[in-house]
Amino acid sequence: QVPEATENSLLLFDHGVIPGSTTANLMVRIYDYYGTPLVGANVSVTKIRRFGFIPRLLSEGTDYNVTTVINSTTSQGYAIFDLENPVGWDMGEYWIKLNVTHGGVSDLIDSWMHVGGWGID
Repeated sequence: QVPEATENSLLLFDHGVIPGSTTANLMVRIYDYYGTPLVGANVSVTKIRRFGFIPRLLSEGTDYNVTTVINSTTSQGYAIFDLENPVGWDMGEYWIKLNVTHGGVSDLIDSWMHVGGWGID
């Protein structure tokens, strides 16, 4: 039997998020320990924390909003969300906690996003 514990393998934000942009497209790929995509897993964003000189936990509804595009993973294991920050994303690193439920088992996984740099500022 394939373990249900999951981890994410891909996190894309429009090829990087330009500082000040209000929307970032989050695409994650969820797979099992053997590298097989999990089909039909339910994925949700539970927390976002900004790292930097003064790290802080962002508040959903105030600092950001999540719009689900695809929350039940596709045949390739992908789930897609739009993350909106009403005042624009600040340059820096962001830690994102995702909840994944599949086969009656839930798992929390960590990922990150980068805003700025990589020649896109």
